Amino acid sequence: MNQAKAVGSSAGLSATAGKRGSWTRTTRWLVLGGVTCGAVLISGCSKKNQEKCNEAMQVTRQSITSKDFNLARQWRERAYTYCEASSAAVLDGEITAAEKAELDAEAKKQARKAAADAIAALVKQLAEQGKDDGSKIAKSATCPDKKEKKEGWCEATRNAAGDPTPIKVKYWNEEPKALIISTKPNGPASCDALGPNTVVRTFGSTVDGKVAEFKHCNLSGSLSGLQALVGSSEELSLVQVFTTEYLAKDPKLAKRLKGS
Repeated sequence: MNQAKAVGSSAGLSATAGKRGSWTRTTRWLVLGGVTCGAVLISGCSKKNQEKCNEAMQVTRQSITSKDFNLARQWRERAYTYCEASSAAVLDGEITAAEKAELDAEAKKQARKAAADAIAALVKQLAEQGKDDGSKIAKSATCPDKKEKKEGWCEATRNAAGDPTPIKVKYWNEEPKALIISTKPNGPASCDALGPNTVVRTFGSTVDGKVAEFKHCNLSGSLSGLQALVGSSEELSLVQVFTTEYLAKDPKLAKRLKGS
C-alpha cells in the first residue's frame, strides 16, 4: 500500500512538474510576446504596405502628369501612410517641380498672348486708317513703275514699337481700297482682338507648319465692312484684315475662305 502511495505521489509530482513546465513556457511566451506587442504599441502600429504604396505612388504621378495637383497631394499623403518616408518624400519634389513648370508655362503663354494682342491692336488701327485708301498707311510702299503705267500691288512693311514682328500692307495701285493687312504674331490671336465680329466659318489648317485653328470673321464697329482671317496657335498665328475689294482680286484667298 505504501508502495502504491509512493507511485501515486510520484505521478502527482510528475503531473505537477509538467504543468509547471507548460506554465513556465506559456508565461515566457506571453512575457516575450507582451514586450514585442508593447514595443509595437509604443512606436505605433506599422501600416506599411508595399502594394498600397505602389498604388499611391502611381496615382500621385498620374495626377501630376494630368496637372491635377490637389489630387496629387491627396495621394501623396496616402503614400506617406503606406510607403517608407524616403520613398514618399520624393513625390514632394516632383509635385513642386511640376507645379512650377506649369506656372512658368502659363506665364509665358499669357506673355505671348499679350504680345499678339498688341500686334492685333496695331493691325486694327492701321485698318481703321486705311480701309478707304491703303496708300494712307503705306507711304513708303513699293509699287509698279508709274512710267510703265501698269496696274499692280503696292507693298509696304510696318512694325509695332519695340516688336520686330513685321506687319505687311498691300493695296492695288489703281484701286487703293483693295487692301489687306497681314502679320504673324508669336502667340495666340483671335478675331476678338480686332473688335466686334461675327464668325462666318471655323476650320483647321497650319501657320508655317504649326497646326492652328482658323476663323473667318466679318468685322463690325470701327472696322465695319471689313473681314478677317485669323489662324491661331500657342506659338504662332496669322492675322489678316482685308476689304471686299481686295478679296475680289485674290481668288486664292476667296477659295480658302469658302473651304473649296
